[in-house]
Amino acid sequence: ERRQAQKTQARLAAIVESSDDAIVSKDLNGRIMTWNAGAERLFGYRETEVVGKPITLIIPPDHLDEEGTILDRIRRGERLEHYETVRVRKDGSRVDISLTVSPVKAPDGTIVGASKIARDISDHRKMEQQLLAADRQKDNFIAILAHELRNPLSPIRNAVKILEMERPEDRDLLSYCKLIDEEVLQINRLLDDLLDISRINQGKLSFRKERIDIVKLVGN
Repeated sequence: ERRQAQKTQARLAAIVESSDDAIVSKDLNGRIMTWNAGAERLFGYRETEVVGKPITLIIPPDHLDEEGTILDRIRRGERLEHYETVRVRKDGSRVDISLTVSPVKAPDGTIVGASKIARDISDHRKMEQQLLAADRQKDNFIAILAHELRNPLSPIRNAVKILEMERPEDRDLLSYCKLIDEEVLQINRLLDDLLDISRINQGKLSFRKERIDIVKLVGN
C-alpha cells in the first residue's frame, strides 16, 4: 500500500510538473509553497525565486484586493472556478488568465492552503477584442449603407408624385406610380429595420415596457 501510494504520488507530481498550465500552491497566509514548470513559463519566475514569498508578487496593484477575497473563500472550503483576471509577469508585463482555486486539506480534513491553476487566455481576449472591433465596423458600415441607400428614395417618390399630378387621367401610369411608391416605402421600412438592428447591437436603442390598461383597451 505504501509503494502504491508512492507511485500514485509520483504520477501526480509528474502530471503537475508537465502541465502547460501554471499550477501553484500556497498556504493560508498567501505564501507560495509549490511552483511548477508551467508557472515558470507563464510568469517568468523560477521556483527558487518565489517559494516562500507572497503570491501578491504576481498580482498587479489594482487587483490586490482579490487575494483577500480568494483566501476568505478558501478558508470557508469554497472552490473558485474559471475566474478571469489579470496577473503580472517578472518582466512587468500583464497577462490575462483564467484562474481555478481549490482548498488543500490535511489528512484530518483541516484546510491548510490552496492550489491554483492559471491558464493564459491572452489570445482568447485578443480574439474577443478583434471580434468586437469587427462588429463595430459592421454596424458603422450598415449605418452608412442605409444612409446612402435612403438618399435616392426621396427624389424617386417626388418624381412619382409629379407624374401623378401631371397625368392624372393616365390610369396605367398611375398604377405604375402606385407600385413604385409602395416599393419605395417597403425599402424604407427595410432600411429602418436594418438601422434598428444596428442601434440595438450598439446599445443605442432600448425597449421600454409599458403597462396597458386592458379595461380601457377593450372599451375602445
